[in-house]
Amino acid sequence: MLAAYSQRGLRWVVDYDCERPRNLVVYQSESVQLDSFTSRESGFWNVHICYSNQVSLRNLDVQNSAGPSTDGINIDSSQQVRVEGCTVFFNDDNICVKAGRGAEAQLLAKTVRDITIRHCTPAERFRHHAGQ
Repeated sequence: MLAAYSQRGLRWVVDYDCERPRNLVVYQSESVQLDSFTSRESGFWNVHICYSNQVSLRNLDVQNSAGPSTDGINIDSSQQVRVEGCTVFFNDDNICVKAGRGAEAQLLAKTVRDITIRHCTPAERFRHHAGQ
């Protein structure tokens, strides 16, 4: 699918059309706390925070395989999100902050603001490979 979509300038659409699952999606939610769990081997993004407010992610262990675009934590068009003390390792983005993508993002005009990321570390596996 990727080759056909890339030729038409639709590289990112394939991620949705092939319906790769995310392990956890917090969608249009408020006052959510995610604390002290492990999330691994998602088909797409592992933890996706989308169109949400006042979300706290603390002490998560988030890791994945080498699949395409298997991000760790994606904070998308959300406000007042805190990510603290998490261990994250991915082949693409460990922690990503974005305000949507494409026509939907322009139409909805949802912003991303007041994001705090602190005391997070790459997984031991990442530190090992980075030093080679």
